Amino acid sequence: MNIQKIKGFIIGVIAICSLHACVDVDKTLGLDYVPDDQWIQVDFHEFTIPVYTAAVDSICTSNSSVGSIGYMVNDPFGLFYTGAVFRFVPISVYYSGSSYTYPEGAILDSVILHIPVSHKMVTNNESKMAQTLYLHQLTRDLQSNTDTYYYNNSLKETDYDPVAVAGPYEYKGEDTIKIHLSTAFAHALMSATEAEMGNDTAFHQRFKGLYLTVDTTSAVALGRQGGRVVYFSHANASITSYYHNSVEDDTTRYCLYYLNTDYANFNVLKHNSAHLVSNLPSSQIYIEGLAGVKPYINFNLIKEEITYLLDSLNNDPSKLLINRLEIKLDVDYPTYTMDTYPILTTLAYKVDTSAYRFEFLTDTYLSSFGGTLNRSLQQYSYNPTYFAQGLFTPHLYDTSDETRRLYIYPYYTYYDSYYGMSYHGLERTEYSFGVLKGPLRVKLSYTLLK
Repeated sequence: MNIQKIKGFIIGVIAICSLHACVDVDKTLGLDYVPDDQWIQVDFHEFTIPVYTAAVDSICTSNSSVGSIGYMVNDPFGLFYTGAVFRFVPISVYYSGSSYTYPEGAILDSVILHIPVSHKMVTNNESKMAQTLYLHQLTRDLQSNTDTYYYNNSLKETDYDPVAVAGPYEYKGEDTIKIHLSTAFAHALMSATEAEMGNDTAFHQRFKGLYLTVDTTSAVALGRQGGRVVYFSHANASITSYYHNSVEDDTTRYCLYYLNTDYANFNVLKHNSAHLVSNLPSSQIYIEGLAGVKPYINFNLIKEEITYLLDSLNNDPSKLLINRLEIKLDVDYPTYTMDTYPILTTLAYKVDTSAYRFEFLTDTYLSSFGGTLNRSLQQYSYNPTYFAQGLFTPHLYDTSDETRRLYIYPYYTYYDSYYGMSYHGLERTEYSFGVLKGPLRVKLSYTLLK
């Protein structure tokens, strides 16, 4: 190929490309096939509704593997107290098929309750404060199965012996609580018969259980702010009886008693925050874990606002498609450090017929739901879109009047790698508190179908 032919080929290619560049590209391909009356348009509407502070009568604290003990005073919530009720059995019952009895002539040395502390909640830097603990023996029979539910207020003063079997014990935040039981109670343990040592029912007829409590007298009298609550696993706690056989044989021996999560252990909780309850809208809303006060949202108000919007647009609810409904509440920071606020929350409604008192929205299971404390934005936000759509299309989600009265409730989730499953539940062990700022902000994105 000579030079002239090469030049001619290049010029031809350039000419073709230039012609192609002059052709307008039609980017509307297919648009003419959609009828004008079927265009989908997304609109937005933002509004606010009032939030209130409501009381929670009681919560179920049994069937939990975690016990708690301690107190704290934080204004304006006042005094919060927690104690632990648990039952124990000798090693011969804990490990079925084994047997253990004290040898004849056994001489008591000591009996000690060992409670390894798993973690703590401390406010106002009171990690080393002295708290006086007592241990009382139950006089009330508790059920021996997990089908029986006990609540934070199930224990009455008449359910335990006012004379402590151990204490006072000054606890100053150590990693392990070690309480020496009284000599009288220790001798009672050693006098148990072989039948009682080998059968949980027989053992519990005589030793009904223990109540670990903390004295709050000084905290109330002094008006002291701050405090400490510690948590422990029932599976890790134990009672050890130390003894030797005779004066000549000074070798120390021991008998173990274990706490077992299969029995009706539960935590006693007492709150003094009822004065914060209000039926009036406020710029300050209070959230407290466990049986404390909670922010209360009436979703009927949200439905009324959206219905009013549809009326103003001359549209009926059957044409409403909610793309997203987001609600937000700001943290009243720095009233408290955000360390005391619940990390994860959800929206729950009260069910009087449920053993657990409250149930949470199905939306909670969705990854887009939210509810986590956003420290950078200092707020909680939720996306209950599925629930909101059910306000107008009940066949998708049955939103009864009961389920529309929602509480912001501390919540937990964890993943069990052994079974490969995620578990979700309302928080029944960990205490938390904080102040939020009303009103509730609502952002709605929606489509009106033709």
